[in-house]
Amino acid sequence: MKTIELILKLIAEKGALSANELNRLTGFSTQYIHRILKNLLLGDRLIKMGTSPKMVYKLKSLSKTNKESIADEFSGIINTNFFLVTPLGERLNGEEAFKYWCVERKLPVAKTAKEYISTLKKYEQYKTKIALINGMGKLQNTKGIGKIHLDNLYYADFYAIERFGKTKLGQLMHYGKMAQNKTLIKEVADLTKPALLKLIKNESIEAVGYIPPTINRLTQFMKEISYFYNFSLPHIIIDKIKGAIPIPQKTFSKLSQRVSNAKNSMRFNQAISYKKILLIDDAVGSGATMNEAAGKVKFNNPTVHITGFAITGFYKGFEVISEV
Repeated sequence: MKTIELILKLIAEKGALSANELNRLTGFSTQYIHRILKNLLLGDRLIKMGTSPKMVYKLKSLSKTNKESIADEFSGIINTNFFLVTPLGERLNGEEAFKYWCVERKLPVAKTAKEYISTLKKYEQYKTKIALINGMGKLQNTKGIGKIHLDNLYYADFYAIERFGKTKLGQLMHYGKMAQNKTLIKEVADLTKPALLKLIKNESIEAVGYIPPTINRLTQFMKEISYFYNFSLPHIIIDKIKGAIPIPQKTFSKLSQRVSNAKNSMRFNQAISYKKILLIDDAVGSGATMNEAAGKVKFNNPTVHITGFAITGFYKGFEVISEV
């Protein structure tokens, strides 16, 4: 049996093995094992999990692939937009991800691909000329939001779409934030920055502010996003006052609670002369946090024009994005 076949067979039998375990099982040198594993990773045959010295190697989920073809007219769109993370932490993109998703649900690939493209087109109609979604209609039609302080509100994409779940951007943001993964956060920034730069230019934005988090994390999503955006604009500082027990917005299921929490926790005491400000947040569920932050800025500066931008959001009604 060839070395590669032997290593794949052992990993398949054990479920996951480290380089040292393979060394003991085969008698091959650790250096030789690492060279084989590297080639298998490059060949997309294995995935690695954990970090050294507890790194193990598993077979990639090849059993989830499907040989059914996707029409050329749909292939490019799917390769650009479809993304998922498997239960084992594998990152799958494009057609591979779409076929995996279909096989998991016992759905025909070709027919479902056509339905996916049709669903995307339905949501594309909400995008502006600079590829952003105008969310002001949602905010204005959300009962209980109170006075509208934002002058404009945009999203880079929807957090999720019907049937197919979280969008690519929704998943990247979700996993980037939950796993505190700077690589994924940078990818979110890279995907959204071009349209955001156009928005800044179109709206003649003079300063930018970031919505502060409630829960302290070693890697703060908004802090990293601001670093990767690196806009050459002055920053305004919005503070969030926390009680003895910090309570994030996502824990509130009622809109009135979210409005109250945002209104009573946001603080802004900075003297400003800017006429147009951009506020940035990771996700807009109800819009309460972004709107109340705008209200705090306008309290002492009533003539300032405030545009809100969220990486993801919903279009209609009050939604709770409890995962992020």
